[in-house]
Amino acid sequence: MNENSLPWDFNEKFPELVGTTSEPKLKLSYQTITDQLQEINQFPTLLKHGVQAALIQAILTLMERGINPIETEILPEYKELLKEIESAYHKLNPTKESNWIEECMSFGDKNAYHWEWKHYGSKDLF
Repeated sequence: MNENSLPWDFNEKFPELVGTTSEPKLKLSYQTITDQLQEINQFPTLLKHGVQAALIQAILTLMERGINPIETEILPEYKELLKEIESAYHKLNPTKESNWIEECMSFGDKNAYHWEWKHYGSKDLF
């Protein structure tokens, strides 16, 4: 995957990232994750964009929380995220005019918080 194929058409949703020191880490993390999720390339455009938005938001949330988004504990979680978004897409059959992308971003954000608790926070409690 080359840099031009990354979904930077989402820049308007992530304006605080563009041109910052976080941008290279986001790109590296995104590429590492999507290299393991090759089926994304076969998805319809709206589903693909939803998955991309969720992945980017999950990566950003993890980075904000000081967690490496490509830690070995976290990497398998992206496959499950992809499956859940794909399932929702086929059940809802969203349109371009819907809030699909925003909902996927929110889902990626919520999952990142859950992964933090699952892999790091819950160990502190028990």
